[in-house]
Amino acid sequence: MVSAVKPFFDPAACSTKPHEKICTHSLHLPINYPFCGSSTQGPSLETLLSKLPKRAILECFVTSFTCTVERAFHSLDTTTFQQGLDQYWNDKSLVDDDWMAYFLLVLALGCQAHNSAATPGLEAYQSLPSLLLHAAELCLMRTPFMLRPTTNTIRALCLMVIAKQIYAMSCHASDTCWPLMGLIYRLAIAMGLNNPVATGNLPSHDIRSRERLWRVIVLLEIRQSINCGMPLLLTKDDLQPRTSHNPVLDVGTSECSAQEADDQVFLLEEVLCQSFPTLLRVFELAGSTKNHVAYEEIVELDADLRRCLRRPDMTLGILQSSSILEHPGSFDDLEVSMLDVLLRRALLVLHSPYALQPHSSIDHPLSYISSLESSLAILSHQRNLCEAGTSQRENTWFAGLFREEFFTAAMTICSLMVHTNTNLETSSDCKCQMGARQIVLQALQSCRDLWSREKHASVCNAHAFQILDKLIAHLQGIGRGNLSGLGCPVMTPEAIPRSNETLSADP
Repeated sequence: MVSAVKPFFDPAACSTKPHEKICTHSLHLPINYPFCGSSTQGPSLETLLSKLPKRAILECFVTSFTCTVERAFHSLDTTTFQQGLDQYWNDKSLVDDDWMAYFLLVLALGCQAHNSAATPGLEAYQSLPSLLLHAAELCLMRTPFMLRPTTNTIRALCLMVIAKQIYAMSCHASDTCWPLMGLIYRLAIAMGLNNPVATGNLPSHDIRSRERLWRVIVLLEIRQSINCGMPLLLTKDDLQPRTSHNPVLDVGTSECSAQEADDQVFLLEEVLCQSFPTLLRVFELAGSTKNHVAYEEIVELDADLRRCLRRPDMTLGILQSSSILEHPGSFDDLEVSMLDVLLRRALLVLHSPYALQPHSSIDHPLSYISSLESSLAILSHQRNLCEAGTSQRENTWFAGLFREEFFTAAMTICSLMVHTNTNLETSSDCKCQMGARQIVLQALQSCRDLWSREKHASVCNAHAFQILDKLIAHLQGIGRGNLSGLGCPVMTPEAIPRSNETLSADP
């Protein structure tokens, strides 16, 4: 992506050498994780486990995990996980390696969330997530997971993908999740997770647990394929309508036992099952080599995705924030946020071939408006999660899961503002205090300011901040009718990378 916009910027101003010297991210995750050969080098598993904090601290990490990752993905089988915990506290030597790998991943993610919520300068566990991830890898390698995978090894691998996605300090680290998801997908199929008939005579609780795990895999595969611009492995038969008729569980307000929580249906499952056929078709069109697709089908797919966005349980969750833009941090339904971002990202994929054409606001107004609205909605989630108050700092950490979506949304808005002759100005009859263009620019400025917080965390983050900073300065110059001092000539539509290009190009 940098190579596409580099001709318009001063190379010296975009240098990342200063950032290379001061990258500050405390988590060091090898590019090949979790297949780094850790079993043959470095400390032994026993040595690593001996460095774990006391039980009370570990329980805090588990709580932090359930308040963030688990609230969005619902990957835990609460009943069996609690049984494993009880066994671990009683006698660690009796715990199986596959469960231990799973447990260590829960601790690693929970520790990161815990650290993010701690008072700056007083975090006592900054080096612990790396240790926990390393120990989880060692435990995984002690299992025959390639030959005889278990639900615990599949869960551990899924959490490894989530850990890599949240960490994702480079596009390379993010891209490695796609082949890892391919492995998980095939291991899950080998276990029959995608086939309800394969459950045989399993208890109903185990059938429900496997069903939920498979839907987490489907979600991760969809998200990863979108973000790295690679084909989906999924087929139309991979996700069937849910078999349970239990009502959707609102985990934020409902009090229920672990058994009841495991048996309930979550919003993620409902929305995923409803939108799955549409999502498959959207990605099929995105990867198609055909030059012509009937625009009527684009309109129909847009309507299908928006029906999912308008579900009462989705819209109610958004409205509970009162106003995300006016009260950032007031809304913390991570499950709704993740699903809303996913569906809006799919809308961007659907409309980008039309919305990013010159004069799209005239030739394809639906695509233009849909892309602009979806991008702004994604940026509103970024602001809400990243500007959370003291009691919700864990949400800022969880927002790392959406770095690529946030960046793509910002780049899409910049592209739309350059590609079209429409200046987004509000008519004189409108009573608005602020013009539409100024509102959009404020959203971009907020996005840029949030990226500036992490510009020293990695070289790729520095690139992202610099690109957005220059593009926003350029757009502000257009609004003032003065491009002097911006360090770049007037941009043509071809100057801004398309959204799918921003996902695949190296910074």
